[in-house]
Amino acid sequence: MHLSRGCVLFESLLNRNPNPKSKHEDQKKDLGKLIAYYQKKMEINLPGDFASKSTGISTLGKLLAELKKRKEVIEDSILMTFWLRNVLAHSLAWEDRIDQESYRKLYLIVLTSCIHVINCLWRNP
Repeated sequence: MHLSRGCVLFESLLNRNPNPKSKHEDQKKDLGKLIAYYQKKMEINLPGDFASKSTGISTLGKLLAELKKRKEVIEDSILMTFWLRNVLAHSLAWEDRIDQESYRKLYLIVLTSCIHVINCLWRNP
């Protein structure tokens, strides 16, 4: 539940930032579009297809495998938070388990993503 709530916080920080860009309403219902919309303001550069179903991560097992490959850079943290949110929000029946070390890494990734959004979007313009 902690990871799920952290992902919801991340999405809420993007959705409800006090300095939204114009036409923000079109992106509010799709986290991938919302992240892409604020990429420049968050000073990140994600691949154009990061939110695609064909390139995204859809299972906990794939997410945990991807966790081992990722670097400790903000783009990877945002990407992993996005994928984690989708995995946790769309299924509660997982064949895989999150071990303590993976949980700690995912927790820090979500926390880092939230702090980055606050730093980039919630400060005065």
